[in-house]
Amino acid sequence: TCQLSSCDDLFCNMNGSLDDGCEYDLDTDPSCDETTLIDLGSVSGDQGGSTSYAHSGEQWFKVQITEDSSWVAGLSFKVTLSPASGTDYDLEVYWDIDQSCGVGGEMDSSSQSGSASDIVNFSWGDWGFWGNSSRWLYIRVLSHDANICDQFTLTVEGNTD
Repeated sequence: TCQLSSCDDLFCNMNGSLDDGCEYDLDTDPSCDETTLIDLGSVSGDQGGSTSYAHSGEQWFKVQITEDSSWVAGLSFKVTLSPASGTDYDLEVYWDIDQSCGVGGEMDSSSQSGSASDIVNFSWGDWGFWGNSSRWLYIRVLSHDANICDQFTLTVEGNTD
């Protein structure tokens, strides 16, 4: 009898069936497409809050960092990618004013090795009473090294300065 002992790197056995083996591709290199990315909603960049999501494999996410205070106060956020034990994922964060993937350019990235958390922090000033300082973030999670389907957790926190 043939038994599956482990999957090749960047594949995993998502459904637990030995019949189809390591059927789940963790390295899909998805495009930043509004129809396939996961919308995490919004987080206040000047009053606080957070949102989290658990997932396996590469994925694009978006979240709006909102300006909610009527006072002139800077906005800030922290994105934390916490991989499951035995997996290694990397984090890229882009910002965009026009709500279209990647137009604003990469803000920062993190590629800690192993199961260490990847973290990106950023802050910007308030435009005062002349405009809305909210920003859309586009977050890309990349598979670096994994052959198990355990999920990572992506957390976005606002007002972190």
